[in-house]
Amino acid sequence: MKELDIWHLCFDKYKVLSVSDLSAIEKEKASSFKFIEDKNNYIKSHLFLRDVLSHYFPNQSKASWKYKINPYGKPSLTSSFNLHFNLSHTSSHAYIICSKDAQCGIDIEEYTDMQLSSELLDMVLCKKEQKDINKKLFFKYWTLKEAYIKARGKGLSIELNKIDFSSWINEESFMKDKQQYWSYDKKEYSLSFCLLSKNEKIKKNFYTQDDL
Repeated sequence: MKELDIWHLCFDKYKVLSVSDLSAIEKEKASSFKFIEDKNNYIKSHLFLRDVLSHYFPNQSKASWKYKINPYGKPSLTSSFNLHFNLSHTSSHAYIICSKDAQCGIDIEEYTDMQLSSELLDMVLCKKEQKDINKKLFFKYWTLKEAYIKARGKGLSIELNKIDFSSWINEESFMKDKQQYWSYDKKEYSLSFCLLSKNEKIKKNFYTQDDL
C-alpha cells in the first residue's frame, strides 16, 4: 500500500530560529520580510522542512539540503533522493506533505474576515462553485485548487477559476481526473492536499514536530 505523510508544526511550539542551516537563498528571502512575525514564520517553516527531510534521510544534515527549483518556483530534491514534498504555512501553522510514490501538493489557509467580493469569486471559483457559496466552502475550494496546482508544479499558469470541484462539495476525500484529494475543515483553518496518482488505497500518516 502506498503511503502519504503529512507533517504538522505549530509555530508556538518551535523556538529554534537559527538561520545557520538555511541556504543563502532562504536567508535572503527571510531578510526581505517587512514584519518580524512573517520573517520568523518563514524561518520556522523552512527549518522544519529540513528537519523532516533529514528524518527520511538521516545521513543528510539539515544544512546540507539543496533544492532544484522549476521554472514556476516549485522546489524538489535531486533524483538521488526518492521523495516528493510540498510545504504550506500560515501565521500559526506549517504543513509538509511527503510521498515516495507521486507528486503531491498541500495548502493551508486561515479563516479570515475577508469579503467575498464578486471580483475575488470570479478569480478563484468557476460559476458552478459560486452557487450557494459561503466563507468556509470558499476556503475549501481555494485550498483544493492551490494543492492541485502545487502538486502539478505549474504555479499560477493554471487559472484557479478553470478548475471545478463543485461535484465534491460534501466530500472529505475524492478522486478527480487521476488525482486524489483530501480536505479538512479545522477550527482555525482549511487544509487540503493532493496526490497525482490513480485511484488506489493510500495510507495517510499524520505526524507533528514531536515525532522527529
